[in-house]
Amino acid sequence: MVKKTKLSKEVLSKLQKALLKKRARLMGNVEKLEEESFMNSQKDFSGDISGYKTHIADIGSDASGMELMLGLASNQQKLLQQVNDALARIEDGTYGFCQMCGKPIPQARLEAIPEAELCLNCADKN
Repeated sequence: MVKKTKLSKEVLSKLQKALLKKRARLMGNVEKLEEESFMNSQKDFSGDISGYKTHIADIGSDASGMELMLGLASNQQKLLQQVNDALARIEDGTYGFCQMCGKPIPQARLEAIPEAELCLNCADKN
């Protein structure tokens, strides 16, 4: 049996708006990080030697920076997926219940982390 959310329509609407706002911000962040990473790699592959570093430490630093940007983009994409999953749970009426134990997630937790899919007890265990 699938549990349906016990949150009021007003609270659910508020949380949905927060999730939509967060999704828009995350999408912008991901696009910007990917664009910056792509622009840096394009410069590297373009053959423009005027922009190349000649010292091995500079080359390593550039590679490390690119790896960091790609890691940040990956983290933002994971969070974006969590937000999209939460929005889907709102649509199907199962939002607000722990995905592990099935118990209701406290409203205060959802207001702090609207994409939360676990209650505090299960989040601590995980």
